Amino acid sequence: SPLFILGKGGAGKSWAVAQAWASDPDPPALFILPAELFVQTTSDEAIEVVSRTIAKQCGAEKGESESDRWERKLKRWLNTAHQGVRFIVYLDGINQQQTVDWARLIDSIDAQIRAAGGRVIVSSRRAYFDSHLSGRLMSARPNIVPVSPWDDDERDAILLQRALDPASVASKVLDALRNPRLLGIALDLLDNEAIAGLEQLDIGRLLFAHLLAANQSGQQPLPAYKLVRRLSNHAKQLIAKVNSGQFEDLLIFEDLESVVEEHYFHPLGHDPARYTLSQDGIRLALALAVLDHLHQAMRNARPLVPSTLALIDPVAALDDAS
Repeated sequence: SPLFILGKGGAGKSWAVAQAWASDPDPPALFILPAELFVQTTSDEAIEVVSRTIAKQCGAEKGESESDRWERKLKRWLNTAHQGVRFIVYLDGINQQQTVDWARLIDSIDAQIRAAGGRVIVSSRRAYFDSHLSGRLMSARPNIVPVSPWDDDERDAILLQRALDPASVASKVLDALRNPRLLGIALDLLDNEAIAGLEQLDIGRLLFAHLLAANQSGQQPLPAYKLVRRLSNHAKQLIAKVNSGQFEDLLIFEDLESVVEEHYFHPLGHDPARYTLSQDGIRLALALAVLDHLHQAMRNARPLVPSTLALIDPVAALDDAS
């Protein structure tokens, strides 16, 4: 059955695949297909997307006739039985495109390439796999390889290579830096002189820098401004609930389908259609809501101090409740 590489965002899932492939003394061909290639693709059409992508990665010309020739060649290849593993189709980051029926699509691709010596490898965040694929795949026991964050020694070794003292870093930031992607972002902030030292870095700034970096690189399906607005609106809903004395399910929200940023949102284990804000998500959401409230006061020429004071009591109450 397909192999699933599961872990948190930025834990190094794609790197693990590339490293394992590169360490093979006689590696099969590896074709990397990002999740966005399969948007609005049915399971019956998936193999066509695979064929076109392999043709392109094998150097097919942009001209339609050359691409068609490669696709016909690949179809003949897929219809020829082969012992052993000849090529790998790696579906990268399927959690980034949640409108695709990945369970059926993955099973369809696997069934069509396996006899020809093809294998499917899939990377995904664990929470998405558990809520959307587990129990829906043809294999009752899918092959899973978990990818964990770095341990403290691995993280500290990287910091010490840069002459950075782990003891000078705030504990919450230090824990977050076990994530390879977040550590890379923190080092970029240093290299770009956005901060003078890691001791100046707090968790909110680190996560917001991660959000902006993901948006610029195209890794974040939800644009940064939309995620900022969503977090701010969540905080305003929380404040409204506190003001009205509604504390039950205070941090529970609906519609997880379009939420993929797990640093801020955590799906409920028993109900994947709903989610809760993480503690870091709450802090950032409240900060964004305050800024939005102040901007609104400025646009309408209202005094800023009373506008700010109006938020202090509900925010303090929310902090106590959470």
